[in-house]
Amino acid sequence: MIDRPTEKPLGAGEASCTDVGVVLANAVSDVTGVRLRTVPFTPDRVKAALNGKA
Repeated sequence: MIDRPTEKPLGAGEASCTDVGVVLANAVSDVTGVRLRTVPFTPDRVKAALNGKA
């Protein structure tokens, strides 16, 4: 363990957590053909996007 009190805590998993929303957005886009840009991707938001209202 290295004592670095002035740096943000960053472990092995935290760095990859920032990409989760992007990966899910790309997956939804691949499946539906529409791009959702606001999380969470609720069923209502997906339906609205599919109907052209988002």
